[in-house]
Amino acid sequence: MDTSCLWDVLDSETTLSLDDTRLINDCQSHSSLCQLTTCIRVTHRTGSGHDQVMPRSGLGEVVLCSWLDVVAMALECQLMLYSITRRQMLSTLVFDSALDCVAFNADGSLLIVGERSGAVHAINAKTGEQLMSQRLGTNSGVNTAYFKTAEFGANGQLAVLTSDGRVHVIDGWLAGQLRHNVLDCSQSTCCLTQLSSGGIITIDTDDTLTLWSVEDDSFSLASTCPMLFGPALKCATLPCDHYSLVLDSSGRLVLWNVYRFVAISVLSCPAVADFVVVDHPPDSPRCVGTVAVVHNSDTSNCISIYSMPCSELIYSVNIHQGALLFPSSVVSESIYLLENDGSNWQVRSLAETDPQTRLKRLLAKYRFDMLFDLFAINYVNCYSYCFLYVNQLEF
Repeated sequence: MDTSCLWDVLDSETTLSLDDTRLINDCQSHSSLCQLTTCIRVTHRTGSGHDQVMPRSGLGEVVLCSWLDVVAMALECQLMLYSITRRQMLSTLVFDSALDCVAFNADGSLLIVGERSGAVHAINAKTGEQLMSQRLGTNSGVNTAYFKTAEFGANGQLAVLTSDGRVHVIDGWLAGQLRHNVLDCSQSTCCLTQLSSGGIITIDTDDTLTLWSVEDDSFSLASTCPMLFGPALKCATLPCDHYSLVLDSSGRLVLWNVYRFVAISVLSCPAVADFVVVDHPPDSPRCVGTVAVVHNSDTSNCISIYSMPCSELIYSVNIHQGALLFPSSVVSESIYLLENDGSNWQVRSLAETDPQTRLKRLLAKYRFDMLFDLFAINYVNCYSYCFLYVNQLEF
């Protein structure tokens, strides 16, 4: 297999001067530091024919995803895996046709690649070894994407949306015994998201939200509800699993209650171009999750972090025009984006760096595990003391 790469990694030492730590406005309730760091700079290899290519999401030119400190970038038929911490390329793979989608599973051990020819491939994310493939269809046009999106659920099942509007649900990748279902949708689907329970939410071209429940590996229609505004571009489920976010074509971000299946509010986030769910633990009983939102307008381009469901702004930083977000697992504490600085591409990381805020979030995230550990330690200590006391009496 040809492993030549279309992108070269530049000297990582040149990135050290690009770190930028900023303090958000004092008027915000979450006084915190945020750090926007350039992790990797890449340039198109001379003679590759892509020196001036500008990535555009949805066209299959540049496809992105990430998991913890590993980012995956697909440029046409090449897949490239980079390590953020080591600032180097891990592996490159070349496929027979262009790549339309990439997705990591929940623990980051598996990478799914959707090839424009109509096949999906399971890749070992650490070694780059191709484990198995499954053909879902045949693409009639080489210049149009066949796969719209692919998303892993918490239970390991993969939901794949194809250009014909069909939703394929495939399970058993790690076991090597695939179980394949196709949702019986009456309309063509335009976007989807998975629930931790295994259920799936789809939005069709008729602007209708549909909730699919699963039982014994079989999916059935549970609820439907019409959209509020126009066609949907993207949807995602918050970590609590009670709420979902829907981005429509007009740039509105709408919060939905999944169990009541009703729209709750239109978030005060203007000119939204993209968003990702971020794993920030609740700071208050009212908080159910955190999202990173990209705002693109004629006057400014920025990325903002909001606390849900009240769309409370935590912090916001300016970014280059046309920056693309990396879809990522919610276990990641950093947000990755791909920017063009005028001559090269750079992968940048956005994270919170204020020690007090990070400690508070860390305690909130692991409070139950910590309480359990303390209980276990106290129980073992108590048992040990009793055992020693009994032994002394017998002696």
